[in-house]
Amino acid sequence: MDKLGSKQPYEEYYVAFNFANVIGSATIATANVVVRDATDATCTVALTVVANQTLATNTVNIWIKGGLTDNEYKITCQIETDSTPAEKYELDAILPVAEL
Repeated sequence: MDKLGSKQPYEEYYVAFNFANVIGSATIATANVVVRDATDATCTVALTVVANQTLATNTVNIWIKGGLTDNEYKITCQIETDSTPAEKYELDAILPVAEL
């Protein structure tokens, strides 16, 4: 699991999940993103803007926002490819939030 660089609560930007090493020549057909806090509570709506999520051939770009100072959030990105049958893959990352 990757640990992303720390963000401040005010910051909003894209985080890319690149699946190129696992999907080969396939293309991402769908993606599902879930964000959980340290208590394992889902906080996807509070930390992402689903409408801003974009899919590229092998990358999912997730718009990250907010977060509480001194907290870490686990971002899970699950995809399905356009191959038949559809292949499924998952990447996780930890996002620390800190007021620097």
